[in-house]
Amino acid sequence: MQQITTRALIKTSTFKQFITNTLISLIAAIYSFRAYFYGYLLGDEYDTRLMISQHEHWYRLFFKDGIFRDTLYFYPTQDALGFTDAFLIPSFIYTPLRFLGLGILEAWSLASFLTLTIGFLGWLYLIDYLIKNKILKIALFLNLILLPAWVAQFEYFPNAIGYTLISWIILVYLKVINSPNRHSFFLNINLLILILLITALTSWYPAAFMTITLIPTLVFFIKKIHNIKYNDYKKDKFFIKILSYLVANVVLLITWFIFIYLN
Repeated sequence: MQQITTRALIKTSTFKQFITNTLISLIAAIYSFRAYFYGYLLGDEYDTRLMISQHEHWYRLFFKDGIFRDTLYFYPTQDALGFTDAFLIPSFIYTPLRFLGLGILEAWSLASFLTLTIGFLGWLYLIDYLIKNKILKIALFLNLILLPAWVAQFEYFPNAIGYTLISWIILVYLKVINSPNRHSFFLNINLLILILLITALTSWYPAAFMTITLIPTLVFFIKKIHNIKYNDYKKDKFFIKILSYLVANVVLLITWFIFIYLN
């Protein structure tokens, strides 16, 4: 009974933390979007028009007669999807919103808003992971939201999104290097690769810089898998299933990445 009660308390605490962090993230995103509520288009005027066009490309692809790599923005040049960021995460939010009848500007704004909220949520979880002092947590988060809030008003908006999404990269990276056993190590490192690729297909430069910064340091933690033997793999069916599933997803995303940006 004590064990059940303890688990229930942990679940309740985790849920409360999620609700609290989500509400704070929404407030931070609203602050970043404050110009939108006064009728202004977010970000740089011309870059934002390009972004909206690229988002509409995904809607045309899934629900109209669009061609996967032909965005029409660079007409008559074809196969131009890799000429700019692919906006993967916000586009997958934008597309169903357009299908439900929202206008182009409204769907783009809401999709960008929700993506920014996801990024701020990552910063909050990262701060909770690293810092225990509540005052320091508040001070750090307030400083972290200033840059994307400023970029969202005047600069290339995907950089604001990418800057917040790298919080998830750092968080999973820390979990990789602090993995207590081989199961969590391989799960976290595959999750790290997935998040890096998804972020790269959303906002390329922040993901690229994080890759250059973080991935080489993993060399120092390879010793965590030195004592793993092949015989252990064969006995652990759960481990094999999870690893195979994640590797398959990584291969799929890498193939997609190469097809879009390097072909």
